Amino acid sequence: MQPPDPHPTLYHIWDFVMRTKYILSELDNIEAGRPVQYPAQIAGYKKPDVEEMDNPRFAKELWEDVMGRSVVIERMMGDEDRTAMAVMGGLPDMDFGEELKRKAKAVVDAFGAAGSS
Repeated sequence: MQPPDPHPTLYHIWDFVMRTKYILSELDNIEAGRPVQYPAQIAGYKKPDVEEMDNPRFAKELWEDVMGRSVVIERMMGDEDRTAMAVMGGLPDMDFGEELKRKAKAVVDAFGAAGSS
């Protein structure tokens, strides 16, 4: 028996969220010049000791990317006018519920607080 096809919006947002989470989980390794588990999942990543890379600068760029991705996630979940979904290829509507919307907003708020300190 084959499982049902996942909702396309849920699938794409799940993929975006999980990739964001993975990038965040590897920032310490990147900054320290240690290898990451899945290098192909991080655009611009170069293997340590093989290719020269400014690791702290790259880690900072990825941190900024994670913050931006978090804003995109929050916008997609709370997008009343469907603009963010249109940008993601016209994905169909999906109600994420108030709890997920609050949590996505809390992540963005936390990044905002971290940036202002």
